[in-house]
Amino acid sequence: TTGPVAKHAAEVVAGLTDDEDRTRELFLDVATNVRYIRLALGLGGYAPNNASTVLTNLYGDTRDQVVLFISMLRSQGIMAYPAAVSNLRSTFVEGVPTLAQFDRLLVALPTEDGFRFLDPRLDDAAYNFVLYGRGNTAFVVFDDGTGELVRIPDFEPDDNLAMEFLSIQLNDDGSAQVRVTGQMHGYYDMKTRRALKDATPSEEDKYFDQAAGALSQGALSADYSHSDLTNLTEEVRLRQTVEAPDFAVVQGDMMILRVPEYPYAAATTTVYPSLSERTLPFDTQCPTRIELPLSFLEPRQM
Repeated sequence: TTGPVAKHAAEVVAGLTDDEDRTRELFLDVATNVRYIRLALGLGGYAPNNASTVLTNLYGDTRDQVVLFISMLRSQGIMAYPAAVSNLRSTFVEGVPTLAQFDRLLVALPTEDGFRFLDPRLDDAAYNFVLYGRGNTAFVVFDDGTGELVRIPDFEPDDNLAMEFLSIQLNDDGSAQVRVTGQMHGYYDMKTRRALKDATPSEEDKYFDQAAGALSQGALSADYSHSDLTNLTEEVRLRQTVEAPDFAVVQGDMMILRVPEYPYAAATTTVYPSLSERTLPFDTQCPTRIELPLSFLEPRQM
């Protein structure tokens, strides 16, 4: 918490006095500037590199990012501890006291009600989002070598909410203009950033072209835009206009059309359990909720 680590932390939070503001800026600095190297806790041992070494290298695994983030926080008088968790939910067994049950580290910040957790690995999710360890047990490690088992609450469905909207302007010849908008929270925010944050312009074009094709055969993307996906303090927003020449089939005074699904794979779930009763338990990545209103406008003459 001294030397180059303290100096760098002071530069990052210069002018900020509120602890939450300073915590956020230090988190963003580690998450976005220290490149993550995948090496599970235990696979490469349990001892991290020195915080100053990680700061010099600007890369590290889950141990390295956590020890740097905690050291920067403590240099600013903000207490934090490492917390070992499992990537898988509901797998911790208290009667089996082995570190092999843990494969990832989070940062635990004391609060009035217990602990708040942050994951400096997540450079592709909104600030404050924590996926791993939800609904499971974390082992918070204190400076004196003792620790505490802490239950991390599971998500509420609204924590991972995809707000989606399709507005479809039908024309009397069966063509249509489709406006697609979306606002992603939590899990869907992360999925969308992972799909698009580091994409090249041509890769983005391909992504939205494929989305247009998913709405209707022969449909073309007219334009699209999205929020700044590198800004982890702003939730993801998407907008696209699609021209669909064969959206509906005209038969006399009727139109036959297929009601489309939302076209972005990152903003949907991969499974749709629908049975009211089931023999075996069913588990998804996390509890989620999707809202998809559709608006059909009256056909207009072409």
